[in-house]
Formats: sequence, C-alpha cells, structure tokens
Amino acid sequence: MHESFKELLEIIHLSRTNCPWQETLTMESQKEEFFDEAKELVESIEEKDWENVKDELGDVLWDTITLAVLAEELGHFKAEDILSAIKDKIKRRKPYIFEKHNLTKEQALDIWNQAKIKEGKKPRLK
Repeated sequence: MHESFKELLEIIHLSRTNCPWQETLTMESQKEEFFDEAKELVESIEEKDWENVKDELGDVLWDTITLAVLAEELGHFKAEDILSAIKDKIKRRKPYIFEKHNLTKEQALDIWNQAKIKEGKKPRLK
C-alpha cells in the first residue's frame, strides 16, 4: 500500500503541474470540492450503494491528498507527514489495540477522551 500512496502523490503532483484546472486550485477551492465529494459519499452510504461508496471514497481520498499537497506547496508540512501524524495519534489514543485488551465500547471511548484531554483537545460527547 505504501507504493500506492506514493504513486497517488506523484499523480497529484503531475496533475498540479500538467492540468490547467488543477494548477489553479487553492486551499479554499479544494475545500469546497472536498465538501461536495463528502456529501456524495454520505448519500451513497445512506442509499447503500456500495459500488458508488467505493468510488466516492476514492474521490474524498483524492481531495484529501490534494489538500495535503497544497499545504505542502505552501510550506506548512509534507503530505507524507500526515501518515506519521495519524499513526502516532492512534497509538496515543488507542494503545489497547496493540495489546489485545478486551474493552467495552465505553472503556475504549474513555481512553480516547482521556488522551484527547491530555492533548488539550475537547473530548467526544458520545
């Protein structure tokens, strides 16, 4: 999968330099694309149209990575840093998945919320 991610990044970089429409994208315009695709994904899930869910997930992923590339171009962070960041976050917030503990949903959510509080973030309400 790592190679697929790298290849997708390369395609997005190519698209940013070789596609007139993609060359003009900004964080703001891409944010709107992301919202539109996310709405289409939600509709597909609600309709239980699994083939379209697969398609829309791809579109949301494309838009997410395009936003990451735009942020990289602006010097905020590297697109690949997102993978490290989410991996580290999950290790902090869900340490039990690596230790094979049998927890209830409530216990797992409590661990997640405690980690968020330690990070200075607002815990989930559910």
